[in-house]
Amino acid sequence: MSTATSKPSSANIAEQHLVPVKDFTKFIRSVYVNRVCIGLVIASWLFTSLFAPGDRVEVMNLTQRLLYNGVWGLAYYAAGYAFIGAILYRAMMFNIPFVWTTICFYAVMAGVETTAFQLFFVPQASLVSGAWYWLTTLTMIVISVVAVVAYFERTLRQKLSSQPDLVPLWKPVRHVQCKLEAMLPAEIRAPIRRIEAQNQYIHVVTEKGDTLLRLSLTKAEECLPEESGLRIHRSIWIRKSDLNRLVFRDGNPRVVDQDASEFPVSRKMVGAIRTVLADSL
Repeated sequence: MSTATSKPSSANIAEQHLVPVKDFTKFIRSVYVNRVCIGLVIASWLFTSLFAPGDRVEVMNLTQRLLYNGVWGLAYYAAGYAFIGAILYRAMMFNIPFVWTTICFYAVMAGVETTAFQLFFVPQASLVSGAWYWLTTLTMIVISVVAVVAYFERTLRQKLSSQPDLVPLWKPVRHVQCKLEAMLPAEIRAPIRRIEAQNQYIHVVTEKGDTLLRLSLTKAEECLPEESGLRIHRSIWIRKSDLNRLVFRDGNPRVVDQDASEFPVSRKMVGAIRTVLADSL
């Protein structure tokens, strides 16, 4: 059994697990100033200046290319440092992967650069030449982004979320309909069968295992799909499909679940339990 501390919110990934946007942005900026990231920027600048993709060889000498690419490199770097953190946060709130968001951000910037280059340096160039120039730049962007994310993957997952497995870095994570299920550790995340209040914690039983959450049963109920189960007792919630039969022991009502385990029942819930059992026949 594992123990976790969570607060109810929404099944939305960011609202459940992402760190606050201020901390998120601060960490992303710390990646930008990391020597690995800076080194990759310098390597990209030198590569594009020396090998000059597109029409740069014909219209610029090496010094001009170094200056041109340096100015645009700083523009890419500054724009990312200033804006990509907030953009990534919003994207990940909607389960849009980190990598693809970053690539799309820089692909737009590459489009702006390509347009400027075509207009001011090679106005006579064809659209095919412009497309080749953009694709070459985009290739460098993809290589750089993938390299940075792969290098920092473990740190990104740990720093950006309280649930590292729920960070959509490379692809969207599985959507969780139940808000409470989204709070559970990855190894037992599955449909919830039963919840029992235990002092300041709740004991959550799923189809894969069980855990403790620091949460009240009332708050936990608010995070469950409506009509999915019954609060059969002040301290027990059971999924409707797990109810097997209603019995009385010494005049006290008890419910038996699909595992043949018995649980106490509040007398006021007897009618509701009988209705559920009748509907399941």
